Amino acid sequence: MSKGQRFMQSFTGRTRALRAAHSLMGACAIALIAACSEPVTAPVAGTPSQAARRGLVGGVTGSVTNVMGLLRTTPVVSPISRSQTFGRAGGKLSIPEVGFSLKVPANAIPGDMLTITVSVIPGKMIAYNFEPHGTQFLVPLTFSQELGGTGWLTNLLRPQLSGGYFKADSQLNQTNGTALINESFSAVINNNSVSFDITHFSGYMVSSGRSDSDSSMQ
Repeated sequence: MSKGQRFMQSFTGRTRALRAAHSLMGACAIALIAACSEPVTAPVAGTPSQAARRGLVGGVTGSVTNVMGLLRTTPVVSPISRSQTFGRAGGKLSIPEVGFSLKVPANAIPGDMLTITVSVIPGKMIAYNFEPHGTQFLVPLTFSQELGGTGWLTNLLRPQLSGGYFKADSQLNQTNGTALINESFSAVINNNSVSFDITHFSGYMVSSGRSDSDSSMQ
């Protein structure tokens, strides 16, 4: 073999080795890029704890707020009740003696017919019982109370009013005008009346703000 042939053979061998090395390096680089580009999977959040779930609905289940009730200038001394049967068309129940009305929208009642009874709770607090207890409505009903004959019109501060739901009459303190409520509702004041929406039955009142202390019912 001539010197030139040996040189060409050596050069060809080195070229092949260099190409093989380049191919190996390229493959490694591609693998590295692919590994780095793999999507990162976020850890799956665990199921909220029981305590966290209770916190989301604490205002409805068990948490009780101590509020001041809106008071009548003349207390109701005897129970007053009104009953009315509603169909799917809805309607309105009124107790004009105390300036109260309940609007039942169309398709609100759970069935074809429902007899609703509203009873004024005796005393100076503006509070009512609604029956049948536990009824759930498909569309919110509107509770409305005229403010004439209440302390709101004579109060220069005109406090913000709200609605309150209570489970039992024993949560009302007619002596000092406070109440423990299980739910609170934003209210609208218009033309010397206050109104708010309700979706289920038992007791409802008008609140004029929180009292000095809050309580909780176990």
